[in-house]
Amino acid sequence: MATLQQHSRKGAAPTLEDVARHAGVSRGTVSMVLNNGRSNTRVSDATRQRILQAVSDLRYSPNAIARSLRRQRTNTIGFYDAQGPNRPTGSFYAQILSGIQSGCLEFRQDLLWHGSFRQGDADDIYAELANGKIDGLVLLAAPGDQLAERLAASHLPVVAIGDAIPSLPSVVADDDGGSRLVARYLAGKGHTNVLYRRLTGADDKEGAKISQVRRWRSFHDEAAKLGMRVRDMMEVHWSGELSPEDFARFAAGPRADRPTAVACVSDYAAYNQLRDCGRAGLRVPEDLAIVGFDGNDQEVDLARFLTTVYAPWERVGERALHKLMMMVGDGEARPEPETVLPVLLIVGDTA
Repeated sequence: MATLQQHSRKGAAPTLEDVARHAGVSRGTVSMVLNNGRSNTRVSDATRQRILQAVSDLRYSPNAIARSLRRQRTNTIGFYDAQGPNRPTGSFYAQILSGIQSGCLEFRQDLLWHGSFRQGDADDIYAELANGKIDGLVLLAAPGDQLAERLAASHLPVVAIGDAIPSLPSVVADDDGGSRLVARYLAGKGHTNVLYRRLTGADDKEGAKISQVRRWRSFHDEAAKLGMRVRDMMEVHWSGELSPEDFARFAAGPRADRPTAVACVSDYAAYNQLRDCGRAGLRVPEDLAIVGFDGNDQEVDLARFLTTVYAPWERVGERALHKLMMMVGDGEARPEPETVLPVLLIVGDTA
């Protein structure tokens, strides 16, 4: 097998021939593998893995040649959610995609939504995303995601949304400012003993979503400044913290020890809290005030108008597309690392 050093050409993007030499196979075999096997020829798993490793070693993008030759374009932008199965009916996705589509209309681009239903590994997905079908990609991924890091090192322009990815230009909502708004609002309502309901992994552990970490930290910081007592509660019980089951018992304890409000890391968690209060026989907001974060509509508890932080997800999608088109139009463009869009506290009937 050829060495990496043999293919290093200063200032030149790696070619298909470079990948073939590095993997010790023919150009046609590389082309077939990168086009997802659209041929009657069979390639062994070992050969396929060798080719994908060569692609990774050389940081080859299948459309690198086209980009180097007067930057030929497909006029197609991709969207991929690396966090799990796509849920196209959800409010969050509807807003994000609406914003991306609005940007695509403005720039006369087609939108290709890459599904995660294929259950491929990072190599498979990377090969599909970087095979030249799209000029750029809007990516929803968690920090430390292997695919995100590979894309960041590729020739494909990529913008992350929702959660900031340090290695990629990102567009996010103001998680820090929104959580501080919630703490101040609750303090202004006279709440001094509160819970913070977060999702499993929403802390500073490696791989946690940066948005959830920021919300959690900022709420605790602001609450401490305001003299509020805060106790964490998890969607899934972790030792030393309050699970929903613990909460039901906790709510039945002495009034002096009970929380009077719950700040939630997301609207999803807030609606779960509403259901838990119903099971525990607690009135909202008389016995317990509840505040969410995101501004996403839910298909449950529609009789309640949730107090929440509205994050402009449609605008996030649109701004991400603008940033991406700047990169697509100028291969040397380096947009600001992180764009933070302002949020708004919406006061409903739950707090």
